[in-house]
Amino acid sequence: MDFLPGYWFDLRTHRYHVRLLNGRQQFVARAEVMRLLEAHVNAKQDLLTGITQQAIDGRLSPSVWQATMQQELKRLYLQNRALGAGGWDRLTQQDFGHIGGRLQSEYRHLRNMAQQIANGEVSEAQALNRLRMYLGNARREYWLAEREHRRPSAPGKAIIERRRLGIADHCDDCVRYNQMGWQAQGMLPPPTVNSECGGNCRCSLDAKEIDAADVAAWIGTKR
Repeated sequence: MDFLPGYWFDLRTHRYHVRLLNGRQQFVARAEVMRLLEAHVNAKQDLLTGITQQAIDGRLSPSVWQATMQQELKRLYLQNRALGAGGWDRLTQQDFGHIGGRLQSEYRHLRNMAQQIANGEVSEAQALNRLRMYLGNARREYWLAEREHRRPSAPGKAIIERRRLGIADHCDDCVRYNQMGWQAQGMLPPPTVNSECGGNCRCSLDAKEIDAADVAAWIGTKR
């Protein structure tokens, strides 16, 4: 992926590694992958905030704003999904179909918003709040792809997940998911899904592989 140069994905451990200059390979902590994800989304937010302010101020036509937003959101959706899946080569037709369906919905919202900008019906604050939600929705693709492509490494193993609160004003839904502790994979909604904060969610989703026989002892714990 263009935002993870030199990185590769281990299908067995579901971990990223990086090739060093001396040719050796080094494991990349998940926290570093999360940092790269957030840095990439934040950089995109800075770019799109600028063009949105220009459109609201009348320095950029709504049609150009709409076309640019569609292009950049599509790129971000694909990159986030590829990061969660473990690389561009691991994306399937199902992944692309999923993204296409999501983007069609987002494009409808963008068309409506472009018309509102043209009519002077949306304030800068409203436009930037919607922008944050669009970016949050794109961020969701990482979590969905990671879960869909993650499998236990061997028979007798199982994966559990827990929600972790990010740096944000948390809605009651996110707090409740966090308080549920560890749950079997798939039981907790990924960040932005089924939360009042929606695309503004900044939570993350931890995952751990354990012996299947130990799942019951982990459920609900926060260790």
